[in-house]
Amino acid sequence: MTGMLLVATPSGAAGEPSEPVLSGEPGGAGVAGDSSEPVGSEDSEGAGEGTGQSGLGSYTYEYELHAITSERSPAAVQLAVEDPPARSGAASVADLLLSVPAFTVLSDARGERPVLYHGFDGRDLGVEVEGIPLPMPYDGEGRLAELPSSWVSGLVITPDPALADPVMPSLGGTVFVQLRPAGEGPLLEMEGEHGLLHQGRLQGRHSGQVGDVRWLVGAGVDYRDAWPLSQRFEPTTTENGGLRTNSDRRTEDLLVRVRWSPSSALDLSALAGGVDGAWGVPPSTADEDPRRWRFTSWRAGLAGLRLRYRLASHWSLRSQVWTTQYHNQLDSYDDLSFGTQDTPGAFHSTHRDMGFGAWAQADMESVDSPIGSLDTSLRLHFSHFTHQQRPDSGSPITGVKASVASASYRLTLDSDSFWRVLLHLGLAAQIPGDADDPANGAAPSNDDPDLGWSASTVLQLFPHSAWIAEFGAAHTYRFPTLKERFSAVTGSTLAAPDLSMERAWTVRLGASWVAASWLAARLSVFDAEVFDLIEVVAVGEGLQQLQNTGRVRLAGVELGLDLELFSQLKADLGYSYLLASRLGTSASTEQLPYRPRHQAFSSLTYSPLHWLQLGIAARAVGSQEAIDPYHTRTIRLGPFARLDARVGLAPASWLDLWVSASNLLDAAYQTDYGFPEPGRQIFIGVAGRIE
Repeated sequence: MTGMLLVATPSGAAGEPSEPVLSGEPGGAGVAGDSSEPVGSEDSEGAGEGTGQSGLGSYTYEYELHAITSERSPAAVQLAVEDPPARSGAASVADLLLSVPAFTVLSDARGERPVLYHGFDGRDLGVEVEGIPLPMPYDGEGRLAELPSSWVSGLVITPDPALADPVMPSLGGTVFVQLRPAGEGPLLEMEGEHGLLHQGRLQGRHSGQVGDVRWLVGAGVDYRDAWPLSQRFEPTTTENGGLRTNSDRRTEDLLVRVRWSPSSALDLSALAGGVDGAWGVPPSTADEDPRRWRFTSWRAGLAGLRLRYRLASHWSLRSQVWTTQYHNQLDSYDDLSFGTQDTPGAFHSTHRDMGFGAWAQADMESVDSPIGSLDTSLRLHFSHFTHQQRPDSGSPITGVKASVASASYRLTLDSDSFWRVLLHLGLAAQIPGDADDPANGAAPSNDDPDLGWSASTVLQLFPHSAWIAEFGAAHTYRFPTLKERFSAVTGSTLAAPDLSMERAWTVRLGASWVAASWLAARLSVFDAEVFDLIEVVAVGEGLQQLQNTGRVRLAGVELGLDLELFSQLKADLGYSYLLASRLGTSASTEQLPYRPRHQAFSSLTYSPLHWLQLGIAARAVGSQEAIDPYHTRTIRLGPFARLDARVGLAPASWLDLWVSASNLLDAAYQTDYGFPEPGRQIFIGVAGRIE
């Protein structure tokens, strides 16, 4: 479902937005495009605060982004999430990202929603939740579709480390997720949304403060019996249409935050959150033999404890310890009764994954020098990941583990008037993983650690208060995941314990222009070349293996317009073009699968009265290459467009009502071959607050 009521403000876009962006002066909200103000960063006490008005009730937020983000960058995208996001039909963070044309969100064979950014897949995209690296240790996917949107106050997406230094290395950018703050917002708020079919969401939150202690407790449930296919769907041998086979779902989530700030020099915060779910995996409509899979359990949790301490007027120390836990069981059944497992093809696949780590960072802030204001920081980080896989019974048959140690240094030099330079240097070592069961994957033959380095620099020019120009260059890398190294299937797939890391060089050009108080435009151009790409290679005798192969080019252009035609009418338009092709092969001119060349998004919000808001959002995606795994061939998925709409009412200061429609025109389309997306869905919702 497409997120509609988001402020998609690439930094440097103009005009004072109707809702807050997520960076600004310490202790206050920043305004995108206000180049007279210093670049937004986390304040020395650990938080910035602001207030926004959505037309359906006011709300507050704080941000706790551990790294500096540039509100002057045409390439860095900031999303301030409306409260509640259910009004926009966004159930997860992946849904929120649909409003950014640089992202591609798929529906895959496991009933999950992989996310691609600038053509880089989910393994290459870093995800952080309040300084906690999110990717699942085993396969590297951040599972953004399982992170509830009700947790989120905003997102910041940066294409390279210079704009926002990530905790863990990533190849193609980082999504920083800011959660709802402790102690902010109403004392109690409840929201619910129900579909015309039996599906919907419920969410409740409580915020409070006693003295120097603030807290937030939130819990919710997302449920559906099934979702509908488009009436234009053409029946297949495995899917007759109507309600999608095996598409039921239920998840519960819990978020707890506590913050203690006894003085301006000390801030201590704790975070714990988890998701517990179970859902069916719809079979491919293209396969002759349908799979009958279910996630009979899917659990994920994260926790962190963070300390901030100001040592002196310009020095501060930040540190955090964190852990992530995953447990899921995917079952295969004989038929749609899900009652027996009598055939040899039926199985239980149980995974247990755990990660823990700690980082510490020293900052020197806003020191005057002869050539400008200077900010610098040094961070050290260590993490350890383990994975276990268990058969139907007995002890684990596979246990693999790996550790990563990294150090990074960043420097920001700001003239406060005409130019700004950001520099990032990083070095990391991955201690080779090993496997407890040699039969399923041997340990690496080379015991030396993998060493990776990153370097990026950004030069920003401000020739005029209405103009911003930016040049960036970066070298990034990604260590292979435990799954890529050690996953093996008897008779078909060999383990690859000696895989090398993928590397990429990227250059960017960007500009933004505040043409008038009601119009802002932005442009970003990027070109990335990926080396030592990890792909499946046939090795003979019917066997295959993941190996480092050739090079890939990912290049593109992104355009955006923000319009405020008058105080009641606002519009956002975005377009991206992506070239994703292999280099040095006969297929160098072909687009890589699931990377559409053209994507566009537009939204329009009209508030004729203070208690009435109308919204509409459109998303168009061009044709793209896809893989038919059953027949091992490449096919083409046609272009598609979808339209979402919403009507919101605020009959009282404490009450909001809305009706929303996703895929209003009932478009029939696929983002992954054989897995059609939902058809038209209508929801009604209500939210109430006790201040």
